[in-house]
Amino acid sequence: MNIFDSLERSRTYLPTKNAILFSGAGITYQQLYERVCRLSFVLQTRCNTQLGDRVALLLPNIPEFVVSYYAVVRLGAIAVSLNVMFKHDELKFILNDSEAKLLITTSNSRASSRGKRSTFPENHSLCWRIGPRRSPRAGRLTIIDFSDRP
Repeated sequence: MNIFDSLERSRTYLPTKNAILFSGAGITYQQLYERVCRLSFVLQTRCNTQLGDRVALLLPNIPEFVVSYYAVVRLGAIAVSLNVMFKHDELKFILNDSEAKLLITTSNSRASSRGKRSTFPENHSLCWRIGPRRSPRAGRLTIIDFSDRP
């Protein structure tokens, strides 16, 4: 049993209840569950995220953090939460030390690193958006950007 199981249970018994309230809008347990399943599908099929992989989350307190965390845990991967207030050297150290193969972030977090490509491990390439025809190369750090969220 992992934390995703509690979301499944809440979706079953409380589908119309709010799971998240953010900026005056609510996300029900059913909606949260559906978003988590969609993201975990993308993580698994397009990013090849597998059991035990480390996925770094560089996200502020927004609903996408919750969605990302649940999606990672659903796959049996390990969520590596990064503080958006970390400095360049701290991010670089943690990303290297954790051996994260994927980074999920926002354009705001990306902008704070602009001009500091070396924040991310040197032997990894960055892919800010994953389209239907693009597939990340194995052994590379891939970044999913939530900047286009509704």
